[in-house]
Amino acid sequence: CALPICEAKNEELLLVHPQSYLTQLKKTSEQLLGGDAGDGETPLAKGGYEIGAMAVGSVIEMAQAIMRGDIDNGYALVRPPGHHAIKSGGMGYCLFSNLGIALSVIKRDNPGIKIATVDWDVHHGNGTQDVFWDDPDVLTISLHQDRLYPRTSGMRDERGGNGAPNSNINIPLPAGTGNGGYLYAFENVVAPAL
Repeated sequence: CALPICEAKNEELLLVHPQSYLTQLKKTSEQLLGGDAGDGETPLAKGGYEIGAMAVGSVIEMAQAIMRGDIDNGYALVRPPGHHAIKSGGMGYCLFSNLGIALSVIKRDNPGIKIATVDWDVHHGNGTQDVFWDDPDVLTISLHQDRLYPRTSGMRDERGGNGAPNSNINIPLPAGTGNGGYLYAFENVVAPAL
């Protein structure tokens, strides 16, 4: 079933990103030619702020529909993506931490809930890791190519902040790892962690 598309509210975006970032992003998005989302490599076209907020809103709506029991699972096919956006700003073609914001909304509305997120992309899910680094109620797991992007994150020794030790698991895989390697990692690391 298709769910409604709605723009994320400012108070939802603020669960992860600071107002200073939102203000700058919106200002850049209003310019005729747009600009950059903050990291020097993430383009932001005119109107991009609203498009990004609609992507986040769609992920929030899906997560809430799952929590209500309206659907059993979902797939939010949205652009721009979100797993590289860190709390302080956009990165790697990601404007907002789509999943980070959606899970923060779920946590706000369901105090004490425990959540796990599994990111299997060729790139490290550094943004989701950043958002929940000190949150003991969210387990973040990322399977990715070792040191591909960002080159300086996604190492095995990144295990969570002082407030949430062992709440973050990185599985950096060698370039060219195929289905067998991913399946092995899922069976021997991801499933037991969950």
